[in-house]
Amino acid sequence: MGADGLIDEPRVILVDQEHAGLRVLVPLLTFFTCIGTYWFGLQIISNAGSGSTSLTLLIVLPVSVIAALAVAWLGERVVKRLWPSRRHLQVETSGLTLRNRGETEAALNWDQRVNVVSWRFVVPPRRGRVPKGWYCMACRLTQDDAAITLYSFFPPDEAKELAFFDQFAVLASRKMWEKATPAERLAMGEQARLHSAEAERWQYGAELTRQDFADLMHVLGARVEGWARGAHDPHPASPVEPDDAPERPPSKGDGKPVQL
Repeated sequence: MGADGLIDEPRVILVDQEHAGLRVLVPLLTFFTCIGTYWFGLQIISNAGSGSTSLTLLIVLPVSVIAALAVAWLGERVVKRLWPSRRHLQVETSGLTLRNRGETEAALNWDQRVNVVSWRFVVPPRRGRVPKGWYCMACRLTQDDAAITLYSFFPPDEAKELAFFDQFAVLASRKMWEKATPAERLAMGEQARLHSAEAERWQYGAELTRQDFADLMHVLGARVEGWARGAHDPHPASPVEPDDAPERPPSKGDGKPVQL
């Protein structure tokens, strides 16, 4: 893609690269590597005629941990190549297509009106692969009955450097939204639409790498008329508090939902 957001040639982008299957397999490999290395080390010490507890603690245990960390680091990269997500995004001069196992989930045509809803919230401080305090940046693209929801996670400083960062409305906290009266929800304007879009992201969203997401923002700015100039609610709700932030969506087609 060109720096101006124009598409030089068709491009295929893998989505959900850290799918649920990978997040299950890599920890299992790490665990069994640690146990296996520890057992193997004990056998060597036993065959050498030494059953020293201090020797076990000083040598076998650290080696087991180092081996497990090495497998975790290398295994993730190898498994990603050998077991890619079945979903991918195809970006062309004519439009945007999301495919799953070769079948089209949704397709958008740049020559027709594309509606964009974009939002952000702070990742909650729960266990998971996304660091505390990072932003989830998301956008939902719709055209007739077709819809594609894209998202990625960014450190705060990097998120604020995104093109059209101001176009991402702050998602009101779930607690604030649930406690709001009908009149207050009406006054909150677009928050109803944002919460509906967030629910769709949780179920069907396609996660991109940070670079791919940033590239697509340039594409939207160049291809979607009016989006870059659009305005969000002039009275946005307060940012999502960590304890109230929505959960992470599942990786489509590769396992159960995985929470942060």
